[in-house]
Amino acid sequence: MVYNNILLVGTNAPSKITALNTKNGKIIWQTNLAKDFPTPFGGPSPWAGYLVDHKRGTLIISTGRTAS
Repeated sequence: MVYNNILLVGTNAPSKITALNTKNGKIIWQTNLAKDFPTPFGGPSPWAGYLVDHKRGTLIISTGRTAS
């Protein structure tokens, strides 16, 4: 998803969400879901279908993780 010249990308291995500058490709911010939100099974994985609340400037990402 692209929002305000920011490319938002989720990956499952490793489980991260990365914001990249669309003009130069540099990382703006990144979160490691497995580290920041640990579970006994390795942390959540980002799913497709991001949502941006333009009024609030908020990114909403659905995540999930299997039970085993």
